[in-house]
Amino acid sequence: MNRAPTIKSVNQGWQLHYLIMIIAKAPGRVEILGNHTDYNEGYVLLSTVSLQTTVTGEKRPGNKCSIYSRDLKDRVEFQVNSLQKDADHVWADYPKGVIQQLQRAGQGLGGFNAEISSAIPFGVGLSSSAALELSFAFFLQGLFGFEISRLELVKLCRRAENEFVGVGCGILDQFSSGFGQKGAFLFLDCRDLSYEIIPLPASVSLVVCDSGKRRSLISSEYNQRRRECRQALEFFQANITGVTALRDVTVAGFQRFAPQIPDGSIRKRAEHVIFEDERVKAGRDLLKKGELPELGRLMRLSHQSSHDLFENSIPELDFLVECAYSLPGVIGAKLSGAGWGGATVNLVLTEKADIFAQGLKDAYQQEFGGFTRRSLGAGGQAKTYICSIPNGAATTKR
Repeated sequence: MNRAPTIKSVNQGWQLHYLIMIIAKAPGRVEILGNHTDYNEGYVLLSTVSLQTTVTGEKRPGNKCSIYSRDLKDRVEFQVNSLQKDADHVWADYPKGVIQQLQRAGQGLGGFNAEISSAIPFGVGLSSSAALELSFAFFLQGLFGFEISRLELVKLCRRAENEFVGVGCGILDQFSSGFGQKGAFLFLDCRDLSYEIIPLPASVSLVVCDSGKRRSLISSEYNQRRRECRQALEFFQANITGVTALRDVTVAGFQRFAPQIPDGSIRKRAEHVIFEDERVKAGRDLLKKGELPELGRLMRLSHQSSHDLFENSIPELDFLVECAYSLPGVIGAKLSGAGWGGATVNLVLTEKADIFAQGLKDAYQQEFGGFTRRSLGAGGQAKTYICSIPNGAATTKR
């Protein structure tokens, strides 16, 4: 039903205000096991976190779009049929990429006003970009009423990041934000996108620790690691039949042929991915059996592999992980996300979560804050979040 617009204060940013307001939310995520396995068509054990991105807005006449970031206090305006990247407003590339992909899918979009707010810290490894993409895709679906399945929206958002933003990410982040299940972990097969829902006991909480060290996937070594994994794949394809992704290389196959890889870095990247897939599958089985201490042991091995073989950890993340295993209530700890900065994810007994979170912050401050041997005056402030596990992206009307 068409609604007549009413005038809204210019100071609030929008000239026209429709009676139907769309609100879309999408959560961030952590990977419990499965670091850099997704774009190698492998397996991931993951969870959403109760840090979410929200997009609120309405239609407006014509084709002009206005998007305001409450957190950045920044606004962009553009014509919906004239999308260009803007080096002064890089954050807007994510919604623009979603718009572009929807248009390529044949969806007719008009003008709108939107406001974005997020509780997900940027550049921490909690998939703030995927949450922005998913929340914006669900916002536009609610606004313009097109019929696209949840899975297709997830795939569309991944293409937006790959093609418009320019980050060659796998499907993990967008799938997590779209298909998360309340109170449960997901075991995801990144080849066919089949998944299992595995409830997490109420006695266990997620504690995320932001190291304060930021990284960008575009400027980091992420795309370099993808190229190295591709080189490893080409080597195994030349030696083993039926290999279409690194997930097809067995441990036995790796051990037989890896010594022939001339580049030691390529060999290490392959070893990390192949053995990480095995850890994910084992972790799924342990979680189903309730054997949480063993799951925590695999998380520690995963982080060690990230440090030694994939080389995507940094001293701050290593310290947080090692410190976590010395604190009361810990089950497991590792870096989450691409690495080279960002956050760690910790599985902790719920009754000890507050004590654990404070202890981790205090230890980090003592190690990296002020003029210490390791910080050299750089300052070290960690932030911890005790998170619940929410459902994936959703839309409401107001």
